[in-house]
Amino acid sequence: LLGVMDILKENPSLCSHIEMETYTWEVLPPELKNRKVVDQLVAEYEWTLRQMAERGLTAV
Repeated sequence: LLGVMDILKENPSLCSHIEMETYTWEVLPPELKNRKVVDQLVAEYEWTLRQMAERGLTAV
């Protein structure tokens, strides 16, 4: 994912959006389910937005 973001930084016209899939929670192994679903989703969004911002990509 970071590699894709790096490519988009150099070529932003390649893609107009990034999609985050959140419906796979139930198939995660138990050791990755150590937080509530909402807390995990918030953390994923924060991580994604932070990585995008570091590359000058913006969420609209």
